[in-house]
Amino acid sequence: MSEKKSNVPERTRNYATVVYQESAIPNWVEILTDLKIPCFISPLHDKDKWTEEDEKKNPKHKAGTTKKAHWHVQFIFDGVKTVNQVEEIIDKIGGVGCEVLNSLRGMARYLCHLDNPDKVKYNIADVKQLAGADYMAVISTMSDKVRNIKEMKDYIKTNDIRYYCDFMDICADNYPEWFDCLINHASYTIKEYIKSYAYKQREIEFAAATEKNLEEVRKANEESMEKHKKRIQEMKERLNK
Repeated sequence: MSEKKSNVPERTRNYATVVYQESAIPNWVEILTDLKIPCFISPLHDKDKWTEEDEKKNPKHKAGTTKKAHWHVQFIFDGVKTVNQVEEIIDKIGGVGCEVLNSLRGMARYLCHLDNPDKVKYNIADVKQLAGADYMAVISTMSDKVRNIKEMKDYIKTNDIRYYCDFMDICADNYPEWFDCLINHASYTIKEYIKSYAYKQREIEFAAATEKNLEEVRKANEESMEKHKKRIQEMKERLNK
């Protein structure tokens, strides 16, 4: 009988581990930084809860209770590594487990639960990027770009943004995902939308101002006519006396 082959590759570039807050080495991020390994560190997962499915697998994990606070660390090595090689690195930072990843993008998106509607979402701006790893470049999909453009368009309209420079500052200061989409994919589209929106609003405002002026002119004319009629009536009354 032939020996079964493991589905785990002997060597690969993409791995992940978990670092628990309660047992983390105090300077583990500094250690990882000094190793100069491209990687992502998730925001602190301190709001994750066990599910009923988790409880079925392990009765100690009561559904609805909060999991231990932890970080996910995703390694993106420049060259392939064996599990043993990666475990040596994980031991240096106090990580637990060594997961061989099937999908670079899938794990990167999981760091903030971007595709898990049943889980708490974490802010992508809080993901640490070490040794040149580019988080936004890894997680972005075409559907994300379309969603970001729609959200930006709606924001511009709702907040009456009429200058591209103002909107760019807003994105840079408050919306990192929008900012990345703006400078890398949607600059022309958003510029044209703002230009068109501002022009349309000026036309609407001009038409409203013109209508207001015409109404004021009509009102003034009516008042003038009333005064004129009154003077004529007074003249008639004096002539009839």
